[in-house]
Amino acid sequence: MTNVKVQNAKWSRALALIVSLVTLGALFAANVSETNGNLLWFHYNAYAILSLIPLIANVVVLTIMIRRPARTDERMWLAIYLADICIWSLIEAFQRMSVMPETAMFWTTISGATNVFMAGSIYLFALSYTNRSDKRYTGTIVTVIATATLLTFYYCYTQIIFKTTPDAIHLFPWGYNNDPGPGFLAIVLWVDMMYMLGAVRLIGFRRHTSNPILRKQSMLFFIALVFPVVVGTITDALLPALGVTSLPPLAMLSTTVTAVILTYGVVRYKLLTINQALFSETILSIINEAVVVTDDKYTILYTNPKAEMLLGIRGSAGQRSLLPFIGTKNHVQALREAYESQAHKTPDSLEHIDIKSTAGKTTPVRVTNSLLPVENLKAYVMVLVDITAELHSKSIIEQTVQLRTKELHEARAYLLASINSLAQGFILIDKNGKVETTNLAARQLLLDVGAEVDAPTIIEMTTPMRWDVDLGASVESVLQLRKSKQMHAAAENGSFYDLYLTPILAGDEVVGAVLLLEDVTERKITERSRDEFFSIASHELRTPLTAIRGNMSIASDYFPEYMKDPKLADLIHATHSASVRLIEIVNDFLDSSRLEQGKMQFTIVPIEVSPIVASIQKDLAEVLKANHNTMVVEGLDRLPSIQVDANRFKQILYNIIGNASKYGDHATITITGQVKGRKLSLLVADTGKGIAPENQKLLFHKFQQAADSILSRTDTQGTGLGLYISRMLADKMGGGVVLVHSELGVGSTFEISMPLAKKTTTK
Repeated sequence: MTNVKVQNAKWSRALALIVSLVTLGALFAANVSETNGNLLWFHYNAYAILSLIPLIANVVVLTIMIRRPARTDERMWLAIYLADICIWSLIEAFQRMSVMPETAMFWTTISGATNVFMAGSIYLFALSYTNRSDKRYTGTIVTVIATATLLTFYYCYTQIIFKTTPDAIHLFPWGYNNDPGPGFLAIVLWVDMMYMLGAVRLIGFRRHTSNPILRKQSMLFFIALVFPVVVGTITDALLPALGVTSLPPLAMLSTTVTAVILTYGVVRYKLLTINQALFSETILSIINEAVVVTDDKYTILYTNPKAEMLLGIRGSAGQRSLLPFIGTKNHVQALREAYESQAHKTPDSLEHIDIKSTAGKTTPVRVTNSLLPVENLKAYVMVLVDITAELHSKSIIEQTVQLRTKELHEARAYLLASINSLAQGFILIDKNGKVETTNLAARQLLLDVGAEVDAPTIIEMTTPMRWDVDLGASVESVLQLRKSKQMHAAAENGSFYDLYLTPILAGDEVVGAVLLLEDVTERKITERSRDEFFSIASHELRTPLTAIRGNMSIASDYFPEYMKDPKLADLIHATHSASVRLIEIVNDFLDSSRLEQGKMQFTIVPIEVSPIVASIQKDLAEVLKANHNTMVVEGLDRLPSIQVDANRFKQILYNIIGNASKYGDHATITITGQVKGRKLSLLVADTGKGIAPENQKLLFHKFQQAADSILSRTDTQGTGLGLYISRMLADKMGGGVVLVHSELGVGSTFEISMPLAKKTTTK
């Protein structure tokens, strides 16, 4: 918006110059023909010298102004005014030296046109000099130029302003002149109004500014512009209108005074130049901060409009002291100390003092001081910045910080209470490995293993410990890889610990880690005792159970006469079946115990899959027949060899195919295989009952089965260790067992993967 206003002002000034030149050119061209070629037919007239004196004086002033480097609106309008004076004085000299009345009237017409435009330019100068409003400035230029052009038309082409008939032209000692017309007073009022409006603006500007240089400048402009108007109005307008012709027109000669005053102002008060006083006054009047100038006794020398509003005064208000405006005695003392502590330097700034206006309003301000280098006067410029909103915001921020700090302390207290209530040890570590927090359980556990509990970093803390894991390296690994890690640690004294490390992520950034420690020595001892008990019990039970199974077989084979009794036969068969089942349970217990303790031995050799599956199919023939199930084997003879323990691999297959056989009814069990990378994948799919989704996740857990309830076991069900042992066996041999898919009423599919034998090829 500002750029648009500036552009409009430039176009308005250009329009003013163009219209002036075109109008004067048109007048000259239109009237030159009436002089019959005698335009420059002159004779000597002493009064013409009176017209040439102001010409020389104003040319000097105009030359000085043009040579100045600065270009401002007020300088341009004043230059137009001085140029019009020069033209007017030259034309008046031509008029007074004219021999013929037609020639004199020609120059009189041109003189009148310059007079009209002179009045308009001097008003526009005053308007620009006294800080005009940009919003109305452009419109004022257009209005003034349009009015001046219209008046010039009436002046030159009608008899309204001046009469140009032969009987209205008179010869005086100073040359030809003509009688005024009925509208002569209109143009006099126009010219005087332009001058008076300009004078009023200059006087108003002088009254409202407190800058002494600007006050003197505005007064000089006022005198320089008003003096010719007063003289000209009397000698060139009022006296001729009253019929007094004994005194020649002196308006032009009086402009010499204008030139003299302006020259004096240029030399003494830097008129027509961009000076510090003008800029400081303008800048200080528009800035948003209050500015107060005081001497070293705190006497107010100057206030800008913002400071006047703040203090509730007008100007310096009779050289009053600044101290009564300071809100409190403490603030007065602070201001005095700021001044008096550095008598020959700029006083220190004050972050907060209260200013109390004459109306009783208190405003908190920040004071910034600067020392003014004024001759014979120690003065200070104080910039007072209203900090009401800042203090309000600061108060809100402080309250918010206090509230958040309280909430943080409460949250920290809750957190500490929570972690101290944990049975496990809790250690919080930052991203640099520094220990931030430890709970009571962690400190006690670390003391028990000889750690340095008060060490600043986790590495220094855990270095004295004699565990079989490097805890410091593990923490660094978790922080770098951003992955959780679970470890088991053993100490030299026979204690066991479970460790769990997890990174703390804030978005994509790792900010630390949490370490949980738990002493599991008692649990390990309990588990070891249990495993030993199961192992011993299993060994001890297997011998009598084997004897029972053998005795029942002998009784049924060698004593047929006893088998003729149905009740006795059922008893012998039931006892035999129960012993077989118990032996299987004992074997499962022994296998799981050996696997968990790492005591099971494996003989890894290359084997073919097809013979083992055929052997299992033969072993399960009676079970398949009893449950009306069908077993289908597809393409296993074309599969490559695998690198496994043959007996353990058969045990895995037997468990999975046996489950499908025992729990299926009129089902089809299909066994297929394919090579996946460096492993052989066997799929065991059945069309049996399927497994409920809630039970699928329990399949490979210890003592867990797919039945709806652990209480619903039948004599066909096992211990719940089959799949648990199968997965552990597969893992030990580098393979795996997974449930691929299962759906109630549709069936299940298990996948058994085993590593291929080395240098084997697909058949």
